[in-house]
Amino acid sequence: MDELNIRQQCKFVMENASDAYIATISEDGFPRISCVFNLRNKTRFPNVQQVFKNHEDDFMLYIGTDDPSQKVREIRKNPKIAVYLCIPEKFLGFCAVGEAEFIKD
Repeated sequence: MDELNIRQQCKFVMENASDAYIATISEDGFPRISCVFNLRNKTRFPNVQQVFKNHEDDFMLYIGTDDPSQKVREIRKNPKIAVYLCIPEKFLGFCAVGEAEFIKD
């Protein structure tokens, strides 16, 4: 599969995966995985899609979570994360890694 097809499949997953799984580093240094809202899902979150208007060709992700959660404390301490999105019934998925930024709505 060439790069263009891989990018198209990843975008399809981003726009259709109902949830995302985020890996953070806990206070004791172990990875911890949590399920979070995938705000790029067009069907579940149609009112948020204007945020992605200028990001149709990139892999910017927004996730939703509660501010006082353990994962938020972990990300504030260490912003390095991994996010996994998948559509299990199609056996499609991918993992993105990077540093998280907080945006309040």
